[in-house]
Amino acid sequence: MRTVWKERAAGSVRLVQALVAAAEVDGVDRDVLLDRAGIPRDVMQSSKGWVDYEQVLALFAAAVEETGNQDWGLLAPAKIDPRAFGVIGYVVQHSENVLAALKQVTSVGRVLVVEGGDVFFRDDPEALVVGYVYPPYMREFKQSQEFAVSLIVLLARVMTATDVVPLSVHFPHSEPPDLRAHRAMFRCPLHFNAPVAEVWLPRSAGELPFPDADPNLVEILRTHSNRMLEELTTRDVPFSDRVRRAVAAGIREGTIPGIDDVATTLGVSRRTLQRRLGTQKLTFAEVIDQTRREKAVAELANPKLTLIEVALRAGYSDASTFHRAFKRWTGQTPAEYRAAVAPAPSAEAEPDDG
Repeated sequence: MRTVWKERAAGSVRLVQALVAAAEVDGVDRDVLLDRAGIPRDVMQSSKGWVDYEQVLALFAAAVEETGNQDWGLLAPAKIDPRAFGVIGYVVQHSENVLAALKQVTSVGRVLVVEGGDVFFRDDPEALVVGYVYPPYMREFKQSQEFAVSLIVLLARVMTATDVVPLSVHFPHSEPPDLRAHRAMFRCPLHFNAPVAEVWLPRSAGELPFPDADPNLVEILRTHSNRMLEELTTRDVPFSDRVRRAVAAGIREGTIPGIDDVATTLGVSRRTLQRRLGTQKLTFAEVIDQTRREKAVAELANPKLTLIEVALRAGYSDASTFHRAFKRWTGQTPAEYRAAVAPAPSAEAEPDDG
C-alpha cells in the first residue's frame, strides 16, 4: 500500500528533465533511466505536469546505480543549466543579486516540488541562511538533500561568476563514509544529522550582483509563477495541504486561525472543509497540530532562538503548554530534542591526503 506522503508528494516534469539531462552528461541512456524510475518516456516532451515524488527519488537512485557514483546528487547541479528548471530558473537568473535570488527561490520553489519539503530563508545578523525542512520520512534520502543544497551554492557561484564559499552546510542525513566530494564542493565545515538542510552563506555574498538582472522581467515571471502556484493549489495539491498553508500563514502572523477563518480563506463552507479533510482521514484540529509541530521543529534548528521564542513562533503563548505538546509529538522536551539533533562536531573541509 502506498504511504500518505507518496500519495501527496510530486515533482515537476521540469525537475525530472533537468535530472535526466545531468545523467546524460554522465553517459547514462535517457530511456534506461526513465524506465528504471518508472517514469513515462514522453515526460521529456512535456512543458508542464507532475510525477510522483517516489519516482523522482527512484530517478536519483537509478542515476547513482548507472553511474556508480554515490555522490551523484551532490555533483549533478553543476551539469544543469538553471534555465532547465523553467520559470524558477529564469526568475533566479534575472534577480538583482544573491540575496534577491534566495528570496525568490523560497517564494516560488514550490513550482518544482510539492510536499517533498519546504524551502525557507533566514536573514541572520551573521549569515544568509537558506534551507529545506524535510518531513521525518525523508531524513535519509541523501541524494535529493545533497542535490538541493549543492544547487543553492552553485547558483550563487554561477550567476555571479564568483567563488562563493559557504560558512557551513548542514544535512539531515547521516555522515557518508567518504567526504572528499563534499569537501571539494563546499570547502567549509560540514554538519550531518542536522534537523534541517541548510546553507549558511556570508552576508557579503548577498550583495553580489547578477549580470542579467532585469527587475521588470522578474516581476512578469513572478506573476506567471504565482499563476502556476494558484493552478497547483486548486488542482494538484491535496486539500489538506491548502488548509495547512492557510494555517501556517496565520501562525506566521501571530494567530491560530479558526476553522471558519480558514474556510473563508479557501472559499468553502465550514462543513465542506470538514468533509474534504475527512476524505483524507484528517480533522481540522489534526492539521493545526501537524502545522505547529512542523513549525516548532523548524524553529528549533535556529540556535539563536530561546525556547520561549520557538513556542511563540509555533503559536503557543506559554512555555509549559508548548513543552507538553512537543513531548506528545516527539517523546522529548524541546530542550532534549534540540540537544539530540544539534550538529555533531563538524567534518572540517580539509584537503584529502591521498
